[in-house]
Amino acid sequence: MKNLALVLSALLAVPSVASAKTETHAAAAAAKESSGAAFGARGQISPSGGVSLSYTSVGGSSMTRFTFAPGALYFIRDNIAVGAGLSFGMTSGTYGSTSFGITPEAAYNYSLGGKLSVFPTLSLGFVRTSTKAPVVTMVGTPPMPVTSTATSSNSNLTIGVFVPVLYHIAEHFYLGGGPDLTQQLTGAGSKSTVLALQSVIGGYFSL
Repeated sequence: MKNLALVLSALLAVPSVASAKTETHAAAAAAKESSGAAFGARGQISPSGGVSLSYTSVGGSSMTRFTFAPGALYFIRDNIAVGAGLSFGMTSGTYGSTSFGITPEAAYNYSLGGKLSVFPTLSLGFVRTSTKAPVVTMVGTPPMPVTSTATSSNSNLTIGVFVPVLYHIAEHFYLGGGPDLTQQLTGAGSKSTVLALQSVIGGYFSL
């Protein structure tokens, strides 16, 4: 009887072990599928950044400007992401300046099929800029020009729209570019409007 009971217990345990193994394999497959999901899946984080260098010459003056803008977005739903970015800019030349900005962002991913997608991004930026400019003062008798440097600072609120086309060159990695429109909302004097072409490089992963 004892041997019969042991045999029956062993037979009853086999389905339980098989079921546990099946559930483990299913969970592992689901995790792998989630980690390999296409760009834009809910729960993904997408860090990205852009760098630009420009040179401008007008009349007898010129300036060189460097900008760096890292950021990250989180997909709260499939293809809908929110996040924030930082921007740092430096200009050298007759009028040197430095700027720092914070930009909350919202974006939507629209797949074009294959390895392409459009990723329009709306941003609202707060930018603080410090500018150094030459000031000429007449001093002495007879008057002689003396050049000094004056520093001024201002803060502006901007709204921007960036519409890049992304090319997903490898899993979890993309690059792209497109038009970028920025409109100044606050600040003294005329409000600036900037239309430019911008590039972006980034990736994505799931927690």
